[in-house]
Amino acid sequence: GINAEYGSGSPTVMVTRFRIVRHGETFWNAERRAQGHTDTELNETGLLQAAVTAKMLVGTPCQAVLSSDLKRASATARAIHAHFPEVPFIELDGLRELNQGRYQGMLIADPVYQAHIQEMEMDRLENNNKLAGHSPNPPGENAAQCIERALGALEAHAEMGEDIIVCSHGGCMSCMAWEVSGKTYAELNSDIRAIGGLTNCCMLTLEFEHESRSWRIGEFFQNMTEDALQDTG
Repeated sequence: GINAEYGSGSPTVMVTRFRIVRHGETFWNAERRAQGHTDTELNETGLLQAAVTAKMLVGTPCQAVLSSDLKRASATARAIHAHFPEVPFIELDGLRELNQGRYQGMLIADPVYQAHIQEMEMDRLENNNKLAGHSPNPPGENAAQCIERALGALEAHAEMGEDIIVCSHGGCMSCMAWEVSGKTYAELNSDIRAIGGLTNCCMLTLEFEHESRSWRIGEFFQNMTEDALQDTG
């Protein structure tokens, strides 16, 4: 589970603040195509977003940079890490996007994809069901599986310092926010809609308290670049 022991806990680090940045725009984001674990790359816009975001984070406390091992996240993370060359850079498969199984590569507008998403969203909205997800499972994942591996990956590296910058994915970040905020999916969905959706390179700050091994929201999603896109991973 997400509260499993990953180490003894450093006596000097009481709280670790994870600033989690979504990757820049990819060719598939621009095409409005579902990505999931598909290893797509940043397009020119995405590279620019990554560079702009990296500059905005200059001066931020940072003892390590963690990233999903998918290219779109790691390229964004490397742009950030270039401003913090003295700190460790670690890629983790636990920070990958939610695996969408057979739906990966489909256009968002595809009726088959739309029917699947609507069914999943309805279960989440009406029942707050974290087991609703992408079937068949495997290879598709549900929110609970994504939450366990993603928060587990962060917790396993929390002893690296009090401030860690992370690059991940919109769906994965939403799942973590759903769990840590304690809100229902409907409440979280409303909050995300209120800020215009999640843009590429938006940032979510989560805080992990070592002694109690508990999580809290440090700062809700901040859209740091313009032009909100519907999240396609």
